[in-house]
Amino acid sequence: MALRLLLFNFSKRQNSTAAPADNTGAAVDVTLKNETSLNAPVFLLSGARPNYTYAKFEGAYYFIDDIRSVRNNLYEIACTLDVLATHKEQIANTSAFIEFCAQGSTQLTDNRIVPSGITPTAAQGSVQVPISAIGTFLLSAIGEDSGVRQFCLGRTGMNLILDSIENWYDSAVVAGNEWEIIAKNFISSGSAMECVRECRWVPFDVAALDSGGGTSELTLGQFHTGLNFHWLGSMIYSNVYTVDIPFTRTGWLRLQPYTDVSIFLPFVGVVSLNHPIFSTNDTLVVEFSVNLTSGEIAYELICGGVRLGSYGASTAVSIPVGISNISPSSIFNSIAGAALSLSYGNVIGAAGAIMSAFEATQTSVGGISGGAGAGLEDYIVVAVTERGTSGAVGNMAAVQGLPYFNTARLGNLSGYIKTRDASVQGSIRGSIRERINDLLNGGFFME
Repeated sequence: MALRLLLFNFSKRQNSTAAPADNTGAAVDVTLKNETSLNAPVFLLSGARPNYTYAKFEGAYYFIDDIRSVRNNLYEIACTLDVLATHKEQIANTSAFIEFCAQGSTQLTDNRIVPSGITPTAAQGSVQVPISAIGTFLLSAIGEDSGVRQFCLGRTGMNLILDSIENWYDSAVVAGNEWEIIAKNFISSGSAMECVRECRWVPFDVAALDSGGGTSELTLGQFHTGLNFHWLGSMIYSNVYTVDIPFTRTGWLRLQPYTDVSIFLPFVGVVSLNHPIFSTNDTLVVEFSVNLTSGEIAYELICGGVRLGSYGASTAVSIPVGISNISPSSIFNSIAGAALSLSYGNVIGAAGAIMSAFEATQTSVGGISGGAGAGLEDYIVVAVTERGTSGAVGNMAAVQGLPYFNTARLGNLSGYIKTRDASVQGSIRGSIRERINDLLNGGFFME
């Protein structure tokens, strides 16, 4: 008995659910070859040689794989079942986890786009912090009535203090009691120099940053220098700075490996940053704090309310002035030298011997070579390096979809769809079901 076969010249993708309209096909009478499978049937057609690419038989759609002449005016048409077009309704009614689809999002990371790294672009943003290469000498001294205070001196101020002591020495030393005066005022308990407890240099204009304190005469015990200086009232200075991160792109392209973000923190160095918060935020908040007494400095980096990290350094440089920085052997040797000089009436030699007790090498502690960091940069600098990509974001929507990573009913989507572990629903033969699931998981077009 003759069977009806619709033949088409129909252009479609192999992995598409598209099917032709019946009225565009040519109906012919055929018979089935003996022992043929309806999954891959072979039809016998009598008459002129057919020239078609697609077929429909009893509600199922087929790709025509081959047309072979058996004898004059008899042709075999070998077909393969188009499982996507044939079972489009069941596929549309299936819900599955969607990895990529044409309705996906450009805001989700698409790791199929790789960084080229050929033509990077760079930009930077910065904000200044109160670092001073001139800095401040903090002289911790016991005053006549003030107790221990830290006085803020410049280099000129330090010289004036030494000049004041030298002037006192010149006026106080008289023949016959030189050694006693020196011993009383410089070496013995309660002497002027013993009242200098510590001196350090910090790379900040401390007087400008200090919100407390005041100005008074610097006294060393009962010795009056006659010089007024600012004394430190507040230990901590803090401030908050905001820096625009100069991104030129949005979303996941702001993250590694597509973009590198680095920040230079004075006295700390260059810090590399990478955090998902950058995909939706482009402002960096820097909480800055410095201990004006010790020179310790701290930064905390925040973006979008997320604390990215804390960094610190020590910036102070110890200055060897005062008894706390002098070795006992140096003091005793200088005392002996002073006594010997005075016994011969050599006042200049005695003074030199005494002052040699306070000579030592300056030392730095921590940070970028301690105080040397003040000579590098007084700006917080945020730098962005963006690498090129193998393709523009979004240009794969039509051919391989965009990231979706959610569940959906397949019939609610269109265009390219790629599922993960899909299981088509409906009354379908087992082998056909497996082929459909493989096609859905490999990527297909809902058309």
